Amino acid sequence: MVFFCGINAELIQKSVRNMSISILPPDGRVRITAPLRTDIGVILRFASAKAEWIRKHREKILQRPVQPRKRFTDGEVHELLGKSYRLVMRQDMKSGAAVVHHEALEIHVSALVSSESRRLSVERLFRRELNKLIPGLIGKWEPVMNVKVLAYGIKKMKTRWGTCNVRAQRIWLNLELAGKPAECLEYIVVHEMVHLLERNHTKRFYALMDRFMPEWKEVKKILDNTLHSEID
Repeated sequence: MVFFCGINAELIQKSVRNMSISILPPDGRVRITAPLRTDIGVILRFASAKAEWIRKHREKILQRPVQPRKRFTDGEVHELLGKSYRLVMRQDMKSGAAVVHHEALEIHVSALVSSESRRLSVERLFRRELNKLIPGLIGKWEPVMNVKVLAYGIKKMKTRWGTCNVRAQRIWLNLELAGKPAECLEYIVVHEMVHLLERNHTKRFYALMDRFMPEWKEVKKILDNTLHSEID
């Protein structure tokens, strides 16, 4: 732990290029990530310069309503690409199968299937739906940006909507994007692809975002209300 400007923060030093600050829900915990062997004085100066930003975004997170934990039970409502669906449990021999059917997400279960198994079935469905869209989005933006994405992946991430490995030309996207409107997925794809042109969040990076997707700030507001705030 480190203490600065009246703020307690968790400090993690690992193999990263840049320092970053995360404000984590639901309690507004502050986490600082810094490269290995970074001098503590450098870290504290970086964090102190962001103190006002931390307080502002921590307050926003603390004001958010706490979302009830999903239980993956029959009739529970889930969001998929901006549309609401009811979970419908079908007891049959095809346990684990999941399909989008009209206004429902049909999950085929056996009589004794656990909530964890139901969750995994829904997540597989969400992953499948994202995989239908992501290649097309990458293909749409590659010629516009004159970049090439060699690979992409989908995984659950607690603190980011996406990441980009510039050297490998690979982007990762958060599975939770399946629960957001489709324009949010496209915004994150564009954001991560812009990192292939500008590694860091510099003025040039945001100028490129403005050029390629002028409406990105409005889309970002949708995501800002549902995941932690981060700065680097």
